[in-house]
Amino acid sequence: MSRYLVYFELKNKKSTNYSGFSKVGKFNIPEKIYAGDIQVLFKEKKLSGNIISDESRLSANNFFLKKSTALHNILFDFIEERMRNECIIPCLSTFIHMNKKRAILITKIEEINIAKIKHNFSLNLFTNDNAFLIKPI
Repeated sequence: MSRYLVYFELKNKKSTNYSGFSKVGKFNIPEKIYAGDIQVLFKEKKLSGNIISDESRLSANNFFLKKSTALHNILFDFIEERMRNECIIPCLSTFIHMNKKRAILITKIEEINIAKIKHNFSLNLFTNDNAFLIKPI
């Protein structure tokens, strides 16, 4: 069993940029941190998710052990790029991967702004098995 991060996206229903909605959920996590695909279940919807790991590909532990690493930069550069499309709400969570899991059920979701999650990024932030909707500052 190993702890990983998972990235997925929701539609920003407040957006009026209708052409941008087609890009929601169509993403490719940078290869250096990509560890596979997984389905995310949220409010009875099946969403595409990407598993995020550190260089080991065995877990995301280095994301939580080292602050301000190249891994953080890769992850948050990707998230900030996705946020340029106002139709996209990036989401991030952790999960324990047991190699049999085909989907992750997200029951609690909280909003957090990008600056706060970057500054306070640690395993303690994810202690309640929650997911975060990442908002602009």
